[in-house]
Amino acid sequence: MPNDTPSTQPAGGGSTGASAKNKSKVMMVAVITLAVLIAATVVGYLITKPSTASQDPGARVTISENGFTPGAIQIKKGETVTWVNQDGQDHYVLGDRSNSAPTLGFDSGGNLSNGDSFTYKFDEAGTFTYSDKRNPVSLKGTVTVVE
Repeated sequence: MPNDTPSTQPAGGGSTGASAKNKSKVMMVAVITLAVLIAATVVGYLITKPSTASQDPGARVTISENGFTPGAIQIKKGETVTWVNQDGQDHYVLGDRSNSAPTLGFDSGGNLSNGDSFTYKFDEAGTFTYSDKRNPVSLKGTVTVVE
């Protein structure tokens, strides 16, 4: 005999209240997970973000068969100069120890091959000459350090 009583169960066979609670819990977990991921990303960015205030802009000098480029540079006290060899020949950067600060004879410590670099931080003001130890007559440069 057919049952004429209307069904109180929703289509799908489950209870409406329980399904809504489960969806609400899933949505809550998704929102919390998303918030944690966003917070972790922001914190990670802030930790690894380079500080522009403490970076030394310094100067770069390239070394080629034509010499040091630029041949004369000016930087502020406490900044660095990086010499980069872009020549097929080895070069050796050597500061002139006869400058006004004789202890400031900077030295690349050996030959710089193609692609190698040498960085020196200038902590004293003055004008400092340097040359290529392998070719000191024709390859020369000057660093002027101001306060």
